[in-house]
Amino acid sequence: MASVELAEVVRRYGAFRAVDEVSVEIRDGELFTILGPSGCGKSTLLRIVAGLDRADSGDIRIGGKLANSAEPAARDVGMVFQNYALYPHLTVRENVAFGLRVRKVPRREADRQVDEIAAILEIADLLDRKPRQLSGGQRQRVALGRALVRRPSVLLMDEPLSNLDTLLREKMRVEIRRLHNRLGLTTIYVTHDQQEALAMSDRVMIMNRGRVEQVGPPLEVLHEPSTEFAARFVGSPPMNLIRMQVHEASETQVTLQAVDGDGAWVQGPASGALACGQQFWVGVRPADLDVSPTAGTRSGLVVPVVMDVAELARDGVLLHCSYAGRNVVATAGAGDPIPALGERTLVSAPWGSLTFYGCDDGRRVRATGVSVRWPEPATAAASTSWAPGDPYGDGGLGGDAR
Repeated sequence: MASVELAEVVRRYGAFRAVDEVSVEIRDGELFTILGPSGCGKSTLLRIVAGLDRADSGDIRIGGKLANSAEPAARDVGMVFQNYALYPHLTVRENVAFGLRVRKVPRREADRQVDEIAAILEIADLLDRKPRQLSGGQRQRVALGRALVRRPSVLLMDEPLSNLDTLLREKMRVEIRRLHNRLGLTTIYVTHDQQEALAMSDRVMIMNRGRVEQVGPPLEVLHEPSTEFAARFVGSPPMNLIRMQVHEASETQVTLQAVDGDGAWVQGPASGALACGQQFWVGVRPADLDVSPTAGTRSGLVVPVVMDVAELARDGVLLHCSYAGRNVVATAGAGDPIPALGERTLVSAPWGSLTFYGCDDGRRVRATGVSVRWPEPATAAASTSWAPGDPYGDGGLGGDAR
């Protein structure tokens, strides 16, 4: 086992930076997941660690040793690909033992190692079969066994479950986590599936356009996204984000209104004076939104919406609502009242449940406190046709939402 350290790693394809100054340390024995959408650079980064691709700049250290110029065979890593890449003419035993044969391991020792890893992966009864006689999950176990039988210092896994159906993927990710707990092998796992990342990992690194958005434990990444992109990408359903600007501000209080002017308001405390017109993304998780014809809170966010779709979910009902032509999602319990299709209503959330991100850099802005000061009705009416005291004003829902 070994740690893996990346320091300002860059990989260019012409003017395009597939990996852009990535720096991170994967700890010895950690299951570390790189999460991001297609094209974010996660697989390229994994190939750089494996030595299958070379960085244009930056350092890669495996077990404390510089590996920039080391060949793949000298890096002591095992890799499992999205494509199982099994040899169809070889048996399961021969596929698993292939790397040992290349390294000239004696036949008896190779058989012992294959039998040991087959017992761990529960494929001992499949050793005499050919790949065409196996299910998708069994083939994935064989590919995993081929990587593990060498006892590498680091295991690299590139979207290994993406070809499996949903139920089998759920089963396999549990098995991979159990295997990791048993072997304690340093593992770097690449996926675009946030559920996999959050369920399996010790830590998660979110990537976007070649850069690191956030690194942290799964619960931290889920509940405290540090960038606007992380907030949009992680969570099912993801965080609702509305662009707002400062309407009134003092040393202690601030009022924001939606940039599009369609009636969403936020009011709460401020730690210092903010400039009027300064813009933020205001985020709130669907579970923190209350749906009611009258705002359920006067300390935070209020948004006028139109009810569109009620979607049955595991833990209740997802309410998809329209606001200024965009989708706002709230959650309701199984026994909660659900607005009728096309009904105008309000969604609201307390100040403490809101997250703020700067519109310039997308980074999180910290805010604390729960007290609020509502603006004078005349001031509110002068800036928008909807105000907290008039939730169904003529301008409250906007043309796209009516």
